[in-house]
Amino acid sequence: MFSFFIKKTFFDMWDNLLAMFLLNVGFVFLVCGFFILPAMTGITGTFLIFYVAAGVVVIAYYTGGVFRFTLDLSDNKRGGLVLFFKHLIGSWKQNLVSCVLALVLAAAALVAIPSYLLADSMVLVIIGGIMFWAWFTAFLASLFFPPASVRLKKKVFSCLRDSFSFVFDNLAFCLAVFFFFLITLAVSALLFFMLPGPATALLWINVCFKIRLYKYEYLRTHPGTAKRDIPWDELIAEDRNMLGKRTLRGMIFPWRE
Repeated sequence: MFSFFIKKTFFDMWDNLLAMFLLNVGFVFLVCGFFILPAMTGITGTFLIFYVAAGVVVIAYYTGGVFRFTLDLSDNKRGGLVLFFKHLIGSWKQNLVSCVLALVLAAAALVAIPSYLLADSMVLVIIGGIMFWAWFTAFLASLFFPPASVRLKKKVFSCLRDSFSFVFDNLAFCLAVFFFFLITLAVSALLFFMLPGPATALLWINVCFKIRLYKYEYLRTHPGTAKRDIPWDELIAEDRNMLGKRTLRGMIFPWRE
């Protein structure tokens, strides 16, 4: 099924190539402005801490808008960058929660966990290791919080709880999704994160989460079904039909299809 995830993500990105490229430019601009610029200008001290913290908030808020935009792309909706700006403003509650999560996770990763892992006490190191895996679990859950908050239509804390439940219930799946998420970013580095870029990595998360939810819809209407017996080919048939017959040859030479 991951081959279908990859194909759908790629062609959803390709069909909106200009918008995705511009969103990636936005990511690069923000990262350079908040994290690389201070190193180049020699900003230090307390101001640097507040400046970087502000950068985390701004980038997290921007990421929330991109997340919501790519969720629409995964649903085959089209609207260009106008749709992105609509979501950037209209999804402010979800985006603010993402900002808080980003600050907490960044503080834990940069301050709390290293202080324990680098301690002289073995007990503290073990505590640091436990904190790291707790942090990693929370990070995985945070990746699925934005699409969960839209698709599940629940209150904030319920969506946070469901994000963690989703990770625990689909741990191997989530780890595989995270692995391909990292692969997308690694490949993007070759093109200075312009393509496929962070926006496509977020699109990937949305595609995977959307289709994985089909499992719960099926189990709700077919109670007692074993998870290994879920008919995935049947469940994703509509998405396959909507994607259509897409090939690399047809992408480059559409008149030959």
